[in-house]
Amino acid sequence: MRGSATGDAIASYQTDYLTWFVGVWRSIGPSYVLVNAGKTLASVTHIAFEAAARGLYAATDHAATIARLLGATSFVWLALELRRRSLVGLVVTSYVVFVCFWPWAPDRFVVPLLPLLAIAALTMLERALARVASHAIATGAIVALATSIVASNASLLASYSKQSGASGYPYFMPPAEPVTWASYEDAFTWLRENSDPDDVVVAGFDTMTALYTERRAVRPFVPRPDALFYGADSSPVGGVDDLAEVLASYRPRYLFLSPMPAFPEEEPLYQLVEHYVAARPGALTRAYVGSDPRFLVYEVNVRR
Repeated sequence: MRGSATGDAIASYQTDYLTWFVGVWRSIGPSYVLVNAGKTLASVTHIAFEAAARGLYAATDHAATIARLLGATSFVWLALELRRRSLVGLVVTSYVVFVCFWPWAPDRFVVPLLPLLAIAALTMLERALARVASHAIATGAIVALATSIVASNASLLASYSKQSGASGYPYFMPPAEPVTWASYEDAFTWLRENSDPDDVVVAGFDTMTALYTERRAVRPFVPRPDALFYGADSSPVGGVDDLAEVLASYRPRYLFLSPMPAFPEEEPLYQLVEHYVAARPGALTRAYVGSDPRFLVYEVNVRR
């Protein structure tokens, strides 16, 4: 949770979670905890019942409210478990409270609980149905519902797998505009062939770039949850001065832009670089454009 103290925001984000947490808490304030509570309720529906949730959002403008209500059924079960002083209820509740206090969208953190919460939601729905119908009818209805959910989720997963196979990129959520893995490979090859082993590359996908180019890489921004998830009217990747500070600090040879499927920072990062080029002529020189023009490499002409 806590690493070595550093004045570098990029390094601090990677090594000092506690300091980052305190900074975000001061920036956003405690109101995000309630936002996370609502997101946690909805995430049960969004992930465990993903295919049904997609249909729900396509069908009504009230989908978010319905998703939270459906997710809340599992937490009714959790409240009953707590009332019974169940150890499972206590552990799950503690985990959920921690998730709500962590200043980030809770979806992926809820995943470990999904089997339990999904079953809990179906159990509570069965109990509600049993109040207005026979036990056999209620059980049959829930079995049919669970079967349809599993089948629709399996179909959706198969479509994801098919799209990933066609592109070579391992989507967990296919983007609106597909991207091929070959485009990444071409860019990585160019970077390897046109750089020295001790060069630094700035890239949105920093770890992947480092792995496939065998060059040191750094992400040019610190994720800003206030802009990403909590409605702040600011860029999730910072401004021109923030990028200038990163380039001056790390002295990279290249800045690499590429699609970042499922990452909301993708488009803002392209926009930031455009603004930087306009504000500081000559600081970046375009050195590579891929067959997919979204793959761009700029040579960095900034030195400390």
